[in-house]
Amino acid sequence: MESQPSLQKAYNLRFGEILALPANVEASLSYWVTDSLFHQIIPVEGERQSMLEKFLNDNPVHDDPIMNPALVWWDIAIKFRDTDESVKEELTRLCFDVQSGVLYATVPPYTERGFKPPKPRQ
Repeated sequence: MESQPSLQKAYNLRFGEILALPANVEASLSYWVTDSLFHQIIPVEGERQSMLEKFLNDNPVHDDPIMNPALVWWDIAIKFRDTDESVKEELTRLCFDVQSGVLYATVPPYTERGFKPPKPRQ
């Protein structure tokens, strides 16, 4: 999975690799957050959670509340080798609801089957 910079680019979210994943099997994915200035890896669990919170909340703050982000998302490319050894790429979307503090993953709408892009205005 590609690393992702925070919205203001002060932090980077990085991911470990999964060497092999059989069909219909789930696996945990390791992650860590680095400080963009020092590229410091924080391996301690409590500090890892703290760095993740800093990454997620690295958003601009405006005086006008309507200008502050309500939802931040990253479309993360996942590169993998298929059974025929060809390199494939898929996207997943990591979303952070700023007001509720909820973090979740979903499929970007334009990669879903049956998605019809909006028609241009005339």
